[in-house]
Amino acid sequence: MRKKIFTRITLAFMFLLSLTSFSVKGQATIKTDLLDYPPGATAIITGTGFTPGETVTLQVLHIDAGVDSLGTDPQHHQPWNVIADANGNVSTTWLVPGDGDALGATFKLTAEGGSSGLHAEWVFTDNNKTLSSIAAGVQSGTLTYGTAGSA
Repeated sequence: MRKKIFTRITLAFMFLLSLTSFSVKGQATIKTDLLDYPPGATAIITGTGFTPGETVTLQVLHIDAGVDSLGTDPQHHQPWNVIADANGNVSTTWLVPGDGDALGATFKLTAEGGSSGLHAEWVFTDNNKTLSSIAAGVQSGTLTYGTAGSA
């Protein structure tokens, strides 16, 4: 008898549950086309999962220990807005500072959905690349870009 009552209650609960609609908050993503950039390069940024047509605010800040989050070049680290397309995707670019601000830096890219409240993050670096200095007065020089310690 108890088993029948339990079964009926369970079935009634499942029926009521099936009539209820649930809204589960989505998951947004953001990323760059590479994990590592030399100073002066253009990072191609793409994201998914935002609400179609919403304004998404992006920002790139330093996350290195001992470095101010804006680095030495605050104008390169100001937030900017993009509009999500009809599928909730975003696409934009960010110019990695070429003046040494990015040399050896680790960056965190954040994306905030204005209406959805969705948040996504991505970390990328210049992986401690080295830039050979050019002596004053020299007309030409060599830019070396490779993994630290490699020849």
